[in-house]
Amino acid sequence: MKPNKIGFYAVVILIFTVLGFLRFRPWSQRSSKIPRSVIHEGPNSNAERMLTVVYLPVTCHLTCPVTDFASKTTQSRTNFNSRVFTDFPTVASALQAKQIQATFMIVPLAMKLREQGVPVKICYLGHRDGSQIVVAKNNPARTLRDLKGKKIAIPSLYSNQNLVLHKLMDDQEMKSGDISFIVLPPPDMQTSLASGAIDGYFVGEPFCAKAEMDGIG
Repeated sequence: MKPNKIGFYAVVILIFTVLGFLRFRPWSQRSSKIPRSVIHEGPNSNAERMLTVVYLPVTCHLTCPVTDFASKTTQSRTNFNSRVFTDFPTVASALQAKQIQATFMIVPLAMKLREQGVPVKICYLGHRDGSQIVVAKNNPARTLRDLKGKKIAIPSLYSNQNLVLHKLMDDQEMKSGDISFIVLPPPDMQTSLASGAIDGYFVGEPFCAKAEMDGIG
């Protein structure tokens, strides 16, 4: 083989060697000292760490299960595990017990936990608000005054919904005891309304639209 051809092939081999080296980017590889306990061995074998985040089955928390799916079907270094809970009090207990690393949570409850000494912080705003008041289909109520003496369900005493209702009641010169507030998990609100256990509820979607679609509220 002629010297010029040998030189040509040597250059080609060198180029492919360099490209192969760059493809694996050894300078960006994680340290081998990563604790074995945080290396995920699930569907995404490339994930080096795992983050468990809790959410409630409401539309404004859909980011959570969607990110869960995306992290397990792409080459993400973090495996995002979502866990669905049905009520905020259980979420707060799990967070205090350090059973979870993060959670979607209503801001007033997060503020209350912080007041109690729980080291929590807000790192992502899911939404500003997206709740509606639902009453039974045969209930003629059109204002809060029409709900005087009624039972209205809310997801938590430390919820946006509770604060908003009391602000509206104050604006309409109603007393705090004019409406009875019942704390219920959002998934239970529609069935409670259908059974007559409550007269209405204030919560996020999809439980409001579902009551309307099912002919209940």
